Amino acid sequence: EESINYIAAPRNPIATDTFTPEFWKKTLAKIKGHSDFLVFDTAHDFSDGTISILAEVETILLIVTPDMASLRATVSTLEVYDQLGFAPDQILLVLNYNTNITGIKQAQLEKVFEREFDYVIPHEPKEVFRAINFGEPFILANPKLPISIAIEDMAYDLSHSSYKNIPPASPSSAWKRVTERKK
Repeated sequence: EESINYIAAPRNPIATDTFTPEFWKKTLAKIKGHSDFLVFDTAHDFSDGTISILAEVETILLIVTPDMASLRATVSTLEVYDQLGFAPDQILLVLNYNTNITGIKQAQLEKVFEREFDYVIPHEPKEVFRAINFGEPFILANPKLPISIAIEDMAYDLSHSSYKNIPPASPSSAWKRVTERKK
């Protein structure tokens, strides 16, 4: 049986002070054995809580948009990750084309970061806004969109090899699509 559970951010930003590193350690210990995949959308800071979560994960997806503000933030973030001792191969760069306005070219960004992007998410404004406003994920509504394909393939790539090598008893449509593309 498939299910998705999440811990919502507090309604009041002041309440974030209650989420101490100890809180996250206890929470992670409780949920690790109950889920095949855990995804954390952490704050855009290096608070104790954020660092305590990052210290527990296998892979960090660093989302980059093709603009100067994101470029500067990403360079700084990569420096902090290095100072904190995260292995470079633990950090995957994801280029998110969140606009159709011409920004910094992918090749220019890769030159600055001295590495290629691990994943590129194409721009699909109509479908993304529809998903946000109507609560229907674009992957379910239109799995043939380039953005849907990119996200399905990324999720598959990031999954453990046991999920790739042994077909599930009841393969989902997404699993069938991805494995067919990966052949």
